[in-house]
Amino acid sequence: MSKSLVWVDGKPVVVETTIAQQRQSMTCSRLQARLAIGPDTCAALDAMATDPNLPWAIRQTLAYAQDWQRTHPSMDEIGWALGYDADQIDALFRMAVTL
Repeated sequence: MSKSLVWVDGKPVVVETTIAQQRQSMTCSRLQARLAIGPDTCAALDAMATDPNLPWAIRQTLAYAQDWQRTHPSMDEIGWALGYDADQIDALFRMAVTL
């Protein structure tokens, strides 16, 4: 459990949230994600986007998705392919939304 700030009736309220609940709100633009992961990982993503051995849906997600959602199954698959665990993927999303 973690604490999150939410708005209730126009007022900020601190509530306890699970990681699953937090992930529901983790959405960033493709640009934010790329800025968060840096040039070396971006180069690996670009290579994955054209790798015919990867599933078509993953390649399309990498090449064309404008918004990246943490809860989309492809995010775990892409993260794991790059060597990230779930906590690291969460951290990247948290950083990306600040950019």
